[in-house]
Amino acid sequence: MVRKLAFVTLALVAAGIATYTRAGAEDRKTKGDQAAVVVLATTIDFAADLDLDFAGLKGLGARIELARTAADPVSLAVAAAELGAAEKASGKMARVTSAELLKEAVDQAKRRYKPAELAAIATLVTDEGTKKALTELAVAAKDKEKEGKRGIGG
Repeated sequence: MVRKLAFVTLALVAAGIATYTRAGAEDRKTKGDQAAVVVLATTIDFAADLDLDFAGLKGLGARIELARTAADPVSLAVAAAELGAAEKASGKMARVTSAELLKEAVDQAKRRYKPAELAAIATLVTDEGTKKALTELAVAAKDKEKEGKRGIGG
């Protein structure tokens, strides 16, 4: 019985590895009935794709994935700014672009609704409309944060 259970467990693990391998570098997220594909940044050689010899581009993919994993929109926005500068310098784009990363950072900051994060990302955004919206959200989030500190426990 134990051998049979061990064999079944091993088979399930092998099937999981095979599925992960087949999925390759793409992580699939579903949003309602719509499926969005997110490319793992660690699988991209930004220096080669952009044909630049910037030392910071060597570890950019790892920093992007770390920011995604840690749910850190500010680090993601900083990585987007760095990638944007490299894109302008080279005139090329990688599979993950600075615009996509910045949009991801803005969306994440809006969901987290932390005033400091919203304000920090507002300084990194170049679109005036988005900058204004983030600044207003930061003020509203700060007001809501103060409001929550009222009362006996606050």
